[in-house]
Amino acid sequence: RIADLARARGVPVVRPRFDGPGNALRVRHGGRVSPLLSLRLAGDHQHENAAVAVGALFAIDEASLAIVDAARAVDARWPGRAETSWGRPRFVFDVGHNPNGARALAAYLEQCERGCDPWTLVFGAMKDKDHASMLAALRPRMNHVILTSPKLGRAAEPKRMAKPGDLIVPDVADAIEEAMKRSMPEGFVIVTGSTFVVAEARAKVLGIENDPPIAF
Repeated sequence: RIADLARARGVPVVRPRFDGPGNALRVRHGGRVSPLLSLRLAGDHQHENAAVAVGALFAIDEASLAIVDAARAVDARWPGRAETSWGRPRFVFDVGHNPNGARALAAYLEQCERGCDPWTLVFGAMKDKDHASMLAALRPRMNHVILTSPKLGRAAEPKRMAKPGDLIVPDVADAIEEAMKRSMPEGFVIVTGSTFVVAEARAKVLGIENDPPIAF
C-alpha cells in the first residue's frame, strides 16, 4: 500500500479534499484553498486526479500557489478519455482498457442515462486484459454490443468475448459502420477497450490519420 510505503520511507501522505459543481473544482489541504478551477476532462474520477495534481503543488510549494499554476495543473486535454464527438450519432471514445477504467466509464455514462438511448457498445481488447470484467461493467447499460479487434497479434478474438446476442464484426471500421446504423439518429456509440480500437475508431469517425500501432 502507498501509505505503508510512505511510512517506511518517512515521507508524508498528502490527501487533499475537494469539492465543486460539475466540471469545477476547489481543492483544500492544510488550511489552504485553491481558486475554483475548471476541468477539461469529463467524469467524476477526474476530480480526484486533478485534486492530486493540485495537492502536489501545495506540497511542493508551501508558501504560495499561483492561480496560473493551479489552472495549468488541471488544464489537460486527453483524446480518448471520455471524449465526446457531437455528430449523429454521437460518439464517446474512452480508453478504459482495464476493469477500473471500464467501471469509471460506466459511472460517467450513468450521468447521461436518460435521453441518450439507444446505446451501442463497440469493444475490443488485448488477450492479456480482463475483458470479462470490463464487459461486465458496461453490458448492463447497453442496447447493443459489437465486438471487434484491432489488427494485432495480441488482440483477443471477438468470439471468445461474446455472449448470446452480441454482434461480432472483426474489422474496427466495419464495426463503427454497424454501430452507426443501430444508433441513428440520436443515440450514442460507446467505443472503448484497447487503445488501438479507440485510435482506429477515432480516425474513421473524425476523419483524421491514424498512426500505425507500435506493437505486434
